[in-house]
Amino acid sequence: MLGWGSPNGLLFGRDYCVILRDTYSSLEADSLQEDGRVETALLLSEVPEGAREFEARVLEWLQSMAASWSRALPSDGKVSAPFIADIVPAVSGSLVREVAA
Repeated sequence: MLGWGSPNGLLFGRDYCVILRDTYSSLEADSLQEDGRVETALLLSEVPEGAREFEARVLEWLQSMAASWSRALPSDGKVSAPFIADIVPAVSGSLVREVAA
């Protein structure tokens, strides 16, 4: 996250999406703090599954967050609240694109 100049990040797995924040207490991974954990299925519930790869669904969800976060996040405040303070401001209006790892 430091290399991208952002203190906030998301780590998607098939079961959970983890919301991360860099405390900048060091330049190592131990400076990352978990700020929340949300079931991936809840976040991707509005993104059609079909035969698409998991990564394509996550990318579509991230693009929808950039375009209109209020439509991309579930209406359940307990699910969406962890995203509002840090992730929404970072992604709103941003260009979201796939980057090879």
